[in-house]
Amino acid sequence: MDDLLIFISYAEEDAPVKDAFIKEFSPAAQSNHWRLWQDGEIKPGAFWDNEIKANLEKAEVVVLLVSSDFLNSEYKNIVELKHALEKQQQGLALVIPVILDDCLWEDHDMLPKIQAVKANERIKEKGNKDEMKAALQWAARQVRDSVKTSQPAQSAAAGLKPEEINELRQLDPDALIIAVRQKQQRCLLLSKSGTVSQHPLPSRGLPQKVLSILQRLLLKGDLEEEDCRVLGEALFYRLFADPAAQQAFVKAYKARMPADVKPLKIVLHFDDQSSDLAGLPWEYLWLPLPEGQEEGFFIGEKENIVLSRRLSSVGKEKKVEADKLRILVAYSKPAVQEVAQRIDDDAQSVFGRSKPPKEEDKKLWVNIEVSGPQEFRSQKDFEAFIKKEHPFHIVHFIGKGKTEKEVSHIAFCDAHAKKEEWLTPDEFVQCFPDGQKPNLIFLHAPPDSCSSLRDMALHLVASVDGVLAIQTPVKSEEAADFSEKLYTALAKGEDLDEAVTHAARYTAAKSANRLRMYGISASFSRATLKLEVAKPAAAAATNEDSFVFWECPNHSDPLIQCKQLLPVKGGRCAWTFCKKCDAGPLWFCPNCQKAVANLSEKRCLNCGYETAQMVVPDEVRQLVPSPKTEGAPIAKPTGPSTMTDRTTHSPQESRRAEPGLPR
Repeated sequence: MDDLLIFISYAEEDAPVKDAFIKEFSPAAQSNHWRLWQDGEIKPGAFWDNEIKANLEKAEVVVLLVSSDFLNSEYKNIVELKHALEKQQQGLALVIPVILDDCLWEDHDMLPKIQAVKANERIKEKGNKDEMKAALQWAARQVRDSVKTSQPAQSAAAGLKPEEINELRQLDPDALIIAVRQKQQRCLLLSKSGTVSQHPLPSRGLPQKVLSILQRLLLKGDLEEEDCRVLGEALFYRLFADPAAQQAFVKAYKARMPADVKPLKIVLHFDDQSSDLAGLPWEYLWLPLPEGQEEGFFIGEKENIVLSRRLSSVGKEKKVEADKLRILVAYSKPAVQEVAQRIDDDAQSVFGRSKPPKEEDKKLWVNIEVSGPQEFRSQKDFEAFIKKEHPFHIVHFIGKGKTEKEVSHIAFCDAHAKKEEWLTPDEFVQCFPDGQKPNLIFLHAPPDSCSSLRDMALHLVASVDGVLAIQTPVKSEEAADFSEKLYTALAKGEDLDEAVTHAARYTAAKSANRLRMYGISASFSRATLKLEVAKPAAAAATNEDSFVFWECPNHSDPLIQCKQLLPVKGGRCAWTFCKKCDAGPLWFCPNCQKAVANLSEKRCLNCGYETAQMVVPDEVRQLVPSPKTEGAPIAKPTGPSTMTDRTTHSPQESRRAEPGLPR
């Protein structure tokens, strides 16, 4: 994880020379823990262009094996050479040209400005194998010495640029931001006051004991309090290795202690080179900040702290506005009966929560539309379904995952045919056509696949606004509890990271294993994601375009639950009182234009607009009942077909529809 990556760029015609150079250079790479990469390592079936660009982005050293064929390669010049030289100019990488033959490299726009290793000058006789071997040995030594003395990662991580600092602060102005840059070489704390504290990160990874605990956490869910404490402390010291860094964090935290109302958001922001570090279970981060009799606490259990993980370059705040939050619950189950049954149980449990039991949540779920649970047996079926349906805001996918040769995959399974299609992150996101990509993908795996789909989420966030992944083994009911609370919070208009935090704590409160629930889901995003969908459902149009129907105001009353639809025409209700429950007098709210208001309630039940400000005809305003005694409440119906207290109309008169109203 901590090895320096050296990218070897060469022309296909020079493959034998490339192999010979790597053979000479490999002893130095092994002794210094450097990792070499060249496109010969790309596996069959992988997208070679994506693989090359991804490794070129991560590389801290780029060795160019320059020849006539290299300079004549359009791809080498436009993609590899151009990107490498841009990184060199920005101080993000060390570029070393190794000249193999007497090509016109001096005429290149940028190459002559970089000190090159001229192996060609040591080859007097073309085709002489001994001279070629000696020249490559000499070139390998030159490259080794240059890499050792330059330390490109440290120079590249000298700090954040002023414009990047400003963008981070604008994205989360009230947050405490911990930015990790350039292959875990630096940790920066950004404070609202304008100061930036910079500290080095340790070069080695987590101790083996902690890795063993992490493995058990992810694959078995066999957690003990002491294990979590050891893991949490190791995560803290992974970020803040030296006392100065720890003191700076504690000082910044205490200065930002949240008020009673607004929680403190701690943002861990990772660049592309640090994405591996982003995959650790930061919800178990232990903060050694004494409170009362406690020596510290887990960040996931603290009520007034919200943890957020951000990846890659700084993004802009993403707000999605819609009348309904459209969610697809999709699943694919394999032939293995035990795993298939678990996936089926998860899908049914999650979908079953589309009718939440709490009354306050039911009002919000009017604005959530859940499709499914839909089983897919092939990638082709999934693509066809997505293309046919309206775009979904959220795709909740339940299925198997695996990691093969450091690449995570997700499966579409046909249990009857005993066939499995394994998709990489790029292949999975390509199932969604342009314009139909979801804003959020929720990867939900059975216990044996949690770690694989969490790692897959790290790659998917490059193409999607936000990605969640179940990262600890949980029961079907626990996953359903989490999903129900998550979608309810999103429907309220909460940011994604806040919704995930609240859902995890809600699930922990109901679970016998609260610690496991704090880390139930890993969430990744490129920016603040907010789904603004807490709006009333749209009116249903009748066959006659002049009329639309709105729900009776007593529809949400837990006692009455009137199912009557009220006809609205020309900005007013056709009925003064509801024909079923006699709610009223009724009028169309001129403020939000999204609901029928009961004038007796003094305000619109949707937007809160006071009925005294509504322009209502006097003959309707006179129907508003007055209290018989001072302080006496206005009578409300207690059940279907009961009467309100009114002063003018008789029950028979109130139930008459206006002429011309469709029956």
